[in-house]
Amino acid sequence: MSSQAAQRGVGLGESLILVAVAALAVVAATARVLPGATTGETVGGAAQRVHTQFQLARVEAVSRDRPCRVAVAPDDRIVRVMDTLGTPAPGDDRILHETALPRTVSLATTTKGNDDLVFRSDGSSDGGGVELFDGVSRQRVSVDPTAHLRIERWDGNRWTPVR
Repeated sequence: MSSQAAQRGVGLGESLILVAVAALAVVAATARVLPGATTGETVGGAAQRVHTQFQLARVEAVSRDRPCRVAVAPDDRIVRVMDTLGTPAPGDDRILHETALPRTVSLATTTKGNDDLVFRSDGSSDGGGVELFDGVSRQRVSVDPTAHLRIERWDGNRWTPVR
């Protein structure tokens, strides 16, 4: 019997491959359980994503020549841009864009009357927004009736613009 055939066990190269595969499995599992945990997304990054959804809703409303709404699901941390198809009933709305926020970020709507922010075909809106909080900092994304979008941060005393 040769000395090579008598060797048993796992070599260094095989061990490194096993460790790399295990590390990838841990990263994949963490990404599914805690969105944002692997990317380090903060409340600021989440606010940017909500801001983008607001912009998309306004552009879609103008280009489609009918109202589009931003639907916020705080429990699921999902923000959707919906085409109203020109009807007042939300049951026939179609999802155009969607983003899921990390579990580390809580959100609440600040829109008066209901949870949805509607952009009309001329780009205007009744105003409203979303507040985001990650346990450390608080930001809000809002739109006024002239459709001016802004992101602000709470400094402990007042809302200040994010630059």
